[in-house]
Amino acid sequence: GNRGMAWKALLSTTVKEMRIFLNSTQPGSEGVKNLIINHYPSLKMMNPSMQILIRDKADDNFEAVIEADYGKGINSTVNVNFMTEREVMELLKRFQKDGADLGLDHNEPIQDVLPHRLVDPN
Repeated sequence: GNRGMAWKALLSTTVKEMRIFLNSTQPGSEGVKNLIINHYPSLKMMNPSMQILIRDKADDNFEAVIEADYGKGINSTVNVNFMTEREVMELLKRFQKDGADLGLDHNEPIQDVLPHRLVDPN
């Protein structure tokens, strides 16, 4: 059922844009390819404000990566080569949580949220 999937609808509250780079012909991209096939429609429907860019690369040596852009200059890039579809799903869940942990609501300026990490107190 849909228990435990509530985070999917919250993805756009912390992630502004998600960029998925893969080579759909390569075995290393299989998991992320299946995620796109099976979950892209629902992710997009639940997060209409979040940009999802998908680029299929022709380079046979290309390793699949997903970038989460939290806005305000904060990005996270993770190599998802040879990850299973489930592992990629867990990663998206982590992106959502990490953004929430950073306090990244897109309506507030980041210096109010992260004073200790960005500013040296001395």
